Amino acid sequence: MKNRTRIYLLAGLAAAVAVGLLFLPLADWAQGVVEWVRSLGPRGALIYALIYIVGAVFFVPETLLTTGSGFLYGPIYGTLLVAPASVLAASISFLLTRSVARNWVAKHVARSPRFTAIDRGVGEHGFKIVLLIRLQPVFLPFAVLNYGLGLTRVRWRDYVLASGIGMLPINILYVYLGSAIHDLAHLVRGNLRGPGHWNQLLFWTGLVALALFVFAVGRMAHQALRRELEGANAASNNSQAKQE
Repeated sequence: MKNRTRIYLLAGLAAAVAVGLLFLPLADWAQGVVEWVRSLGPRGALIYALIYIVGAVFFVPETLLTTGSGFLYGPIYGTLLVAPASVLAASISFLLTRSVARNWVAKHVARSPRFTAIDRGVGEHGFKIVLLIRLQPVFLPFAVLNYGLGLTRVRWRDYVLASGIGMLPINILYVYLGSAIHDLAHLVRGNLRGPGHWNQLLFWTGLVALALFVFAVGRMAHQALRRELEGANAASNNSQAKQE
């Protein structure tokens, strides 16, 4: 039911964007924002990185923040901005759980059977479990996952390294999508970005290929994570049975 609701919301958002591009000067407004941020140079990128980190810590959807980076800075510079910012945001949330917010997070997250299973698996294979979780495009909301993993026994080093590697494919995809939205705005205005149509064809082909790759990797990660958690649960149950 939740997945169906998300699909309806995404479809509604896409329809709203399409209508806005066709009947409102959204392209001109968006281009004005892009030009203003870019005019700030490195300072603008730093400001956006800070907005990204603070927003992700306070439950602003990471997808929106990451897509915005691609819209503003394109696929390459957007990824270079998001990659460290997302890891830093995830690390801050993790450390907050390990310090001042543990009781609050435990009250809202710890009762989840999913996190109970994750905690058992993390005990022996922390890096692998976190990596498999991060490789899945849809597992839990970014901020919830960051805070929740702070409740587990994963080591700080494993958490940061696995998060940095595991989040990279999906971050690249969302940044690419943001850049594609920017191109759509130019298309509506009759001003394609780049020297010709072949570049646009390569751009959109690359976007589709990247989306398929992320989906395939996420599917494999989901299956591998399920096997790992089932094995950890079985080992835990066997250990409890021996103690009894």
